Amino acid sequence: MHTYASLEQLLLATVQKHINPTATIVNYVQLPSGADSKITIQRFVLHLSDGKSVTIITKPSPLIERRVLNRLNDQKQAVVPFSHSLNLTDSEALICLEDAGAPISPTDDTHREVLADGLARIHVANIGAESELTWLPSTDRAYFTDFILGWTWRLGWERALEDAHFIRQFGDYIPKVQSSAKTFPDAMESLYNNPKTRTLIHTDIDAEHVLAREKPFIIDWGQTHYGSLYLDLPSYFDTPESVDVYRLALEKHGVSIPKDDFLEKYHIAKRYVGFRYMWSWIEEWRKHPADANEQWVINMLENAIGE
Repeated sequence: MHTYASLEQLLLATVQKHINPTATIVNYVQLPSGADSKITIQRFVLHLSDGKSVTIITKPSPLIERRVLNRLNDQKQAVVPFSHSLNLTDSEALICLEDAGAPISPTDDTHREVLADGLARIHVANIGAESELTWLPSTDRAYFTDFILGWTWRLGWERALEDAHFIRQFGDYIPKVQSSAKTFPDAMESLYNNPKTRTLIHTDIDAEHVLAREKPFIIDWGQTHYGSLYLDLPSYFDTPESVDVYRLALEKHGVSIPKDDFLEKYHIAKRYVGFRYMWSWIEEWRKHPADANEQWVINMLENAIGE
């Protein structure tokens, strides 16, 4: 638990690094935290000596997230909130972040082009940087066999197969998904093995992790890996039309991929989305089967089998 002294030191250091190097904090007010937060997030309104007010967030952050955000801030990545931590060595420490706003839908065209451009810029800036990022885990074969299939997908899938209602509703998909699981690591390894598209990736860009105020931000970088840029795309850019905005941004920043080849790899990466998120939508459907969750389960099943 942080002390008030360390908190105030962190708030001031963040202000002077990212807002005004000569400003001091006249006073600050803590705002109520959201009751649904999975971690201890605190919001503060800071009143500064230059007359400005700014909203800042603090939260416990894993070392990978703190190091990634420090790197992306140094690169001046526009879709990453500014951040600061007084500790870049311990496994967990407090981080101070720009308030990124509220979640936005993948169907919100207002921010799509800026978001696509910002993500492409992050990917391009870190292609070929493996020697600088040896501290990042990679999305190698073990990541897909042990974490995605062995942990994220299989436990929820086995629970679902014990549910007669699930089998009646989605039985036609079951053998297809189980067959797809056998070839899934090979398909993901084929993406990873292309060094020209291997870079720093968020791995979890869904609607909960894309926020906006005047502009969009990608938040929660604690699961960052080094791997194929395609893994960052299908969860949020979920149609060929929307992801082509990203492809064109990639081209603008110096990485040109023919559209047919790009869409082929994008389609392969949709299997990652299916196996990664299927369990959560199955659990939601089992709790509320009459809701629209059924279509989301179908979407995940079809993603996993490559349809």
